[in-house]
Amino acid sequence: MNKNLLSWLLYDTGNSFPYVAFGSLYFSQWVIIDNGLDDIWYSIPFSAATFLVLITSPFWGAWSDRLKSRSPFISGFTLFMFLLVGLISLSMVVLPAGVKVAAALFIFFLLQYVYQLSLVFYNVLLESLSNKDTRGRISGLGQAFGDVGYMLATVALFPFAQGKITLLGEPGRSQVFLPTLVFCIIFCSPMLFLFKERRSNIDSKPIDGDLKLVIKKTILGIRELFRGSKNVAWFLLAFCFISDAVLTIQLFFAVILEKLFRVPDSQKLVLLLIMLIFNIPGDYLLGNVSDSLGAKRTLFLSTLLLVVVFSICFASSAPWVLYPVAMCAGIGWGGFYSASRALLVKISPPDRLGEYFGFYSTFQKFASILGPLVWGLAVLLFKDYGTINYRIAGFSMALLMVIGALLLRRVQETSPVVLK
Repeated sequence: MNKNLLSWLLYDTGNSFPYVAFGSLYFSQWVIIDNGLDDIWYSIPFSAATFLVLITSPFWGAWSDRLKSRSPFISGFTLFMFLLVGLISLSMVVLPAGVKVAAALFIFFLLQYVYQLSLVFYNVLLESLSNKDTRGRISGLGQAFGDVGYMLATVALFPFAQGKITLLGEPGRSQVFLPTLVFCIIFCSPMLFLFKERRSNIDSKPIDGDLKLVIKKTILGIRELFRGSKNVAWFLLAFCFISDAVLTIQLFFAVILEKLFRVPDSQKLVLLLIMLIFNIPGDYLLGNVSDSLGAKRTLFLSTLLLVVVFSICFASSAPWVLYPVAMCAGIGWGGFYSASRALLVKISPPDRLGEYFGFYSTFQKFASILGPLVWGLAVLLFKDYGTINYRIAGFSMALLMVIGALLLRRVQETSPVVLK
């Protein structure tokens, strides 16, 4: 395994720590359970950050295509992410209780923005690290390293959240943010300092990154996407609905288990680990399957599996059902994201891959603006009816996945014709 590939894989591992801390497990519970706020207050900053990504990611992607370099962008956003995680850790110690929550939610908004943008440039590097025969396998391997990171983060941060280790400030879930920063720096640093882009893809003289030209190129790209690249447009539209639902359920994973099943944090940890353990073969094996069966078929089957298991989860109240659900959800989750990246690379024009991965992020986030808000509003509007509010919110996410699966059927898995 060469240095570039290893750095790319370790970056996915490192990025898993802020995702676990601020996305799937701890920060949501700190806001909703520890501080007694409604789900909507966690949804708003996430959706606002997603909206900002929506309107800016194509420009960043097109700009990187013009400069023919991804490294400055991924490095800049990653360093900013380090700074924001440090600030939120500091706010837990120095700010009074009333101000602390508001400050944390604002920093969370900024953190989500730079975190999501960093993934645009992480994803686009897949093209330079693989070829048409290995793309599914390398994509699956990257997802597997990310899942290993999720497991490491879940286990490593758990004693801090439980009050067994206290570094600065009050014990509890707020303790996870400082170790998140440390682990993130350790695993992401190889990408910042050791990864070298292929110089053959970069012109010998510097290119002026004129913002007006970038904006013009992006507008023309969006117009072409809807007029001349309808195949990619259908894929991105389908992907955004499915990914939005999966992402929203991940964001409220721990809260769902608390509200619907009343399980302790130790059992939440076990269930998350089971899902991640089964995610790894889903990543790698289904990534390989997509190279032979086809990325579109793999994507469709993974989506159907997710619809079934999440519907079972939101229809049930028995804690035992969570274990088979976690196993199947892990497999479907891994296969979905591995096949998605491989399919986009296959059907996109090679010389505009950075811009199209910008569109990939844009379409992914378009529905994500609504997903967390729909979830938060459903929970808020039906909170007087007991746990039915979380079940309504959950089935609305399953409906989004069904819509995405139907749209996916229109996608043709063919490589674009490149005119010379």
